[in-house]
Amino acid sequence: MIPTSLGHGLRPAYLNALRDHIMHWDPEYRGVVDQTCRDVFKLTFDQMLARNPHYVPPASVLVPSITHIFSTFGHALDAKTNLPLFTAQAWEKANAVLELARQGYLSDNPGIVLYEKAGIDKYGLQKWKCLHGTNNVEGGPHGDIY
Repeated sequence: MIPTSLGHGLRPAYLNALRDHIMHWDPEYRGVVDQTCRDVFKLTFDQMLARNPHYVPPASVLVPSITHIFSTFGHALDAKTNLPLFTAQAWEKANAVLELARQGYLSDNPGIVLYEKAGIDKYGLQKWKCLHGTNNVEGGPHGDIY
């Protein structure tokens, strides 16, 4: 989405922070998963499932989060090259991403189903099938186009 130097020392931290600020767990399901993780695995929700988000919040939450990540990491200098993570071109794309977020294009739309229930796992947790745009013929992580 936004080109960054593959060798920049803060690139992994930036990508993780951006992911975590864009993708959020549905609060209702997070509580259920957290309790199950504690009971079954003796781990917290964050320890067990932080890399499996379920929804993208509305623009009112998303824009400040993304702005914070861009301002924190965009100007950060690499220890070896002394170059910032974002170039001028990267800042242009970052601003375009922020504009898309402001317009609501990055958020999940209320009332539009993006996941369907796909059974219950052996721990009693709801399993979900993703209905986002990629079909099975194309491969990839998403389900059929509906």
